[in-house]
Amino acid sequence: MQFMQKYRPVSAYKDDSEGSFTILMAVGAMLLVVAVAVAVDLAGLVSAKSSARAQTDNAALAGAVAAMQMGETSDSRQVIEQAAIAASLASFKENGDPENLVEYEQKPVARVNHQDFTVSVTTKAVYNPFFMGIFGKKKIPINVSATATYGSEESDEEIKEYSLFFVLDYSASMRVYTEDRRIPKVSVLRQSVENAFEAISSELGKEAVSTETMRTGHSLFSDKLIKSSGFANGNRQLLTNLQTNPYGETNTAIAMEYALSKVSQERLKYKDRDIIVVFVSDGKNTNERRDNPATLRHCEAIKSKNAKILSLAIVPSNYYDLIEFLETCSSNATLYMTDTTSAMGIWDYFEEVVAGTVIETIKTDGESVVRLKS
Repeated sequence: MQFMQKYRPVSAYKDDSEGSFTILMAVGAMLLVVAVAVAVDLAGLVSAKSSARAQTDNAALAGAVAAMQMGETSDSRQVIEQAAIAASLASFKENGDPENLVEYEQKPVARVNHQDFTVSVTTKAVYNPFFMGIFGKKKIPINVSATATYGSEESDEEIKEYSLFFVLDYSASMRVYTEDRRIPKVSVLRQSVENAFEAISSELGKEAVSTETMRTGHSLFSDKLIKSSGFANGNRQLLTNLQTNPYGETNTAIAMEYALSKVSQERLKYKDRDIIVVFVSDGKNTNERRDNPATLRHCEAIKSKNAKILSLAIVPSNYYDLIEFLETCSSNATLYMTDTTSAMGIWDYFEEVVAGTVIETIKTDGESVVRLKS
């Protein structure tokens, strides 16, 4: 009887939950420890990969810098690769995990491709987990690659806005045919203006000749203004008026005076805008004594407005008076051309000088840089 009172039969515990709760707590605690251990190791692995990535990126960038400094010869390949590897090793030594949880499996491998100006670096490392090692996972491989390139970085800035003013000779002599293709000079002039716009668009995109970016004005002259327009968005009015038939004698002074007034207005409206004046003539002024000095004064006044003047003389080189006259108007000698009595010569001037000057003026070039390739 005393024994029965001291010990209870096993069946008496079937409804007792105290023991089950203790077991569950023990199992739960064990799982929690495992979960924390795994989380710690995974976090360490992510950090190790990030560190290896940063070191590999730095190595590729260092190689690209060396490549940019040494040039593109094959002789520099070994030096560039060594620079990249040295940068990677130095970065690892400086920034490596203090507990040595990350180590190189082998030295980084660097490769140089001079054809597309790139330097590639591959890093093979291992991560030594703290807890997973207990379960036999003593090393986790880490493979990281990075490629850097060197060259010109495109600017994020939009194409600069600009204004073009055309002062074009539309006197009767422009109906004369060119020497090479037997085409009236005025027809060549029309096509040349259109070609210049196409060249600008081809180089810089359609936005470079859009209404938001480009403003044009013009004065088509003989001994008076035949057609003229102040600056307006786009080039529609200019292209329309170019279809006018030439007539009359020559007076460049009234055309440049009109250009001066419009350039002055444009400069007041747009203080930082690039303004370019294209001045074309194929003969002397009818009244040289009066109109030559007046035209030169207007040219100097236009240039004082921080505007650039390009000039073209559609005459043989032995027309010394006209050559000197138009050359003086031009902002510099490289923007002036003569001896263009052929269609090809006029086309070349508008493509190389007019379009080329616009492109050079409004294009925003980036600096030479190195950057990682995505």
